[in-house]
Amino acid sequence: MTESKRLCEVEGLVEVSPFDDPHCDLGQGTIGLEMLEARPDLETLLVPLSGGGLAAGVAVAAKAIKPAISVIGISMDRGAAMAQSIRAGHPVEVPEFASLADSLGGGIGLHNRLSFPLCRDLLDDTVLVTEEEIRHAMQVMFFEDRIAAEGASVVGQAAVLAGKLPKVRGPVGTIVTGRNLDMATFTKIMIGEDVHIGDLLVKGQAMAHDIQIVTEAQLRGVVALDRCVVDVVEQAFLALAKEGVVMPPILSMDLPQANGEVDVKPPYSRI
Repeated sequence: MTESKRLCEVEGLVEVSPFDDPHCDLGQGTIGLEMLEARPDLETLLVPLSGGGLAAGVAVAAKAIKPAISVIGISMDRGAAMAQSIRAGHPVEVPEFASLADSLGGGIGLHNRLSFPLCRDLLDDTVLVTEEEIRHAMQVMFFEDRIAAEGASVVGQAAVLAGKLPKVRGPVGTIVTGRNLDMATFTKIMIGEDVHIGDLLVKGQAMAHDIQIVTEAQLRGVVALDRCVVDVVEQAFLALAKEGVVMPPILSMDLPQANGEVDVKPPYSRI
């Protein structure tokens, strides 16, 4: 935040907070709308908690539709600025630590005017998870769901797997927020090696039912897989186009149809 303010002063840029801005918070809140549109029966939402923009936005949207729904903010147990601020009753500064959930780090600003009061008033609880619990949740997401997820995006799963939500009402929904991974660290986690996160050693533990069939070489293939997914999807869309299926605009804008032209007709209509 200090560097952001410096750039505004020196270069005349405009600072837009990713969490203490009404437009950003409301934009992130649309995730809550989509979750309840897809699953109106959801009783609890587990939301990664950092500066509070996502949690505040989702809580506002979800509780406007379903006031009884429970929204719980989940963060790592070291440097959880919003969770500690809520417990203190006002924004506080906290030390910042390296973490597998690194995108949840950082402060909320001592003069926070929006995300803090919203999280304080609308979150039903905040739960903290350890680095070991985050590591395990990343493994489960990969081995069980084949999702290479960053640490910050699995804190909800981590809390559930660690038994830290014994009284939670179900059905439960959580948000997988990203895949911004250091693949070398990810590979070590998946094969059960120890990982150094700043001054902390996170002890490795392989998932016993998978370790016999998953090798380091196979895990490194995740990187290659990410690189080829776009090519595979494009070929699939082109094949559908030749069959007369028109792609949705968001997907077809850069893909030539069978006649070599870009077709942006309504999604999945047949011509």
